[in-house]
Amino acid sequence: MAAPRAHERVRGPVRKVQRGSRSIQSLGFTLITATLSADDYIAGHRLFYRRVRKGMYIAAIVLLVIGLVVVYLDPKTWWGPMLTMGGVGGVVGNWYEDRFRLPDKVRALYGQFKGLSEPLTVTWDSEYVEGKNAEGSGRRKWRDFVRMREDEHVFLLYVTDHLWHVYPKRWFSSPDQIADFRRFASNAGET
Repeated sequence: MAAPRAHERVRGPVRKVQRGSRSIQSLGFTLITATLSADDYIAGHRLFYRRVRKGMYIAAIVLLVIGLVVVYLDPKTWWGPMLTMGGVGGVVGNWYEDRFRLPDKVRALYGQFKGLSEPLTVTWDSEYVEGKNAEGSGRRKWRDFVRMREDEHVFLLYVTDHLWHVYPKRWFSSPDQIADFRRFASNAGET
């Protein structure tokens, strides 16, 4: 059964979702139509880089603590202050990168790829997830994804370790629909 286009009238229960999205659930599959915003794309990148950022913060804080210990134990040494300042620089640099630089870079990427801002129709059932927009379509089995990650804003379904699809939670019409998507997406990586 072909999924309806964003502008077509659909029979069945229709619920409104933020920013003009709509959701339909019938005949064993679920359909949502929505548009990925730059903020959604930024949230996806933040989740993707979260582990790296956490590791960088930990490394910078460890460097800072070691530097402070060295300065305390031997105030005349030259490398204690260097380690301390390196730790401070690492913490400030990571914070700046996450809060200012990453959003600017991702907004530029979002602007370059016009297909991201097109309305997207996503359908899923127990076996597949499918996306269609004016630029094309794709269908993939849940188990063919490498893994799934989520936070309070988005789901990421990984095609490879560094290539992923983002599904903002604001697209879904209810907590039950989010739980349904999560249940199927959690099969990612299973063979």
